[in-house]
Amino acid sequence: MSAHGYGPVVVVRGVRNDAHAEQQRTIVVGVDSSEAADNATEWAFAEAALRGADLTAVFSCGELPGSLTDRDSEPRWWLEYQAQQLQLLNEHIERWSEHYPEVVVHCAVTSGRTAWALMRWAHEAQLIVVGSRGRSEFVGAVLGSTSHALIHHSPCPVMIVPSSASSNRSGQP
Repeated sequence: MSAHGYGPVVVVRGVRNDAHAEQQRTIVVGVDSSEAADNATEWAFAEAALRGADLTAVFSCGELPGSLTDRDSEPRWWLEYQAQQLQLLNEHIERWSEHYPEVVVHCAVTSGRTAWALMRWAHEAQLIVVGSRGRSEFVGAVLGSTSHALIHHSPCPVMIVPSSASSNRSGQP
């Protein structure tokens, strides 16, 4: 069902055993340069505003070569690259912050597979929001690897926003 929806689909795997689940006041959104991620960002802001939650926008740069995963051996270029990506992420988020000034936003740039990067924040989140690209009929029928990993491993609910989802929150296509 989550692969065929016109609008966002929220997957809840079960009841959290976390005694602090109700105190989780953060929505986490995965951000990249795609239209699907832009739609996901819009829905994440709307959810954060509705719930009175903070928003954490996360961009993952992907896997680093093995020798670069050790924090003590990070080269200078990685720190510079991370700072550049953080600036781009802040610029991307700024547009939505103007529409939702009540939402407190935190931005993070990290490395690693996107799903696992997002799950680093999942234990502190009440919801993770990601876009689904659906590039073709076949791909649209199958969840992307990030969405698939999140709905199977995230300790919090996951909202999957298809690229076709508009900001029309009425539920109509």
